[in-house]
Amino acid sequence: WSIHEMGNYATWFSFTYVLDEDTFILGGFTDKTYRFDASDTRWQTYVGLHFQCQDNEGNDWFLTEDRKIVRHKRASNTWEMFEAVDGVPETPYQLFASSNGWIWSSGKHRGEVTVSWYDGQQWEMNSHEKLVGNISRFPPFETDKGIVYFAVNGVGAGGEISNVGFLAYSPDADVVRYDAISHTSLPPKIHQISQTQDGIWWMGSGSALRKQRGLEPATIEPGFNGNWIDNMSLAADGTLWVLAWRT
Repeated sequence: WSIHEMGNYATWFSFTYVLDEDTFILGGFTDKTYRFDASDTRWQTYVGLHFQCQDNEGNDWFLTEDRKIVRHKRASNTWEMFEAVDGVPETPYQLFASSNGWIWSSGKHRGEVTVSWYDGQQWEMNSHEKLVGNISRFPPFETDKGIVYFAVNGVGAGGEISNVGFLAYSPDADVVRYDAISHTSLPPKIHQISQTQDGIWWMGSGSALRKQRGLEPATIEPGFNGNWIDNMSLAADGTLWVLAWRT
């Protein structure tokens, strides 16, 4: 593991690095590093909208502050809102764009853990009626085979514990297959998941980073115990990045 602390890094030399014709990086001796942007492009703020993802057609997807789903079609500059009547959860937690161009939403619908997907034409919904606990509020993880895994917090409001760790959804041309992955080797409370190229599953579980191969018992990764695992991301080169709160 390589640990990168947050902060401002001063250099021992002055430098200029050109990113493109309109942007460059400037740093000075024992001074902060600055990024200069002289392009005509500008940030645009959408009040009340929280950006979630972008689909394969370049459309932007948002959640509103009152938990509605909004799509912005860039080509036509039109906006569309989706609500429960359209087949999405009453309380969506997040949106995720998978490699096949679909949009996924997970959350709660009528008090039940629910996953919805949009195939470009319409929304479909599936509720897990008997699932104890809640689905993670973080985005799911997609494998190289296109299977979308949602992490599950298997601890109920009354303290009851479920062995369900993941919800796995496998989309194809005709039907979406799904399964609840459960095993006693899984930790009861998972909010982040990823899988590296060696087949090892990595799980953010409370204030610990756990790893598991197959159905072997999950082990705690040294160096992270006691630090809340806030997010995980798998880079294109297979590097696993973990964002942890330092305590």
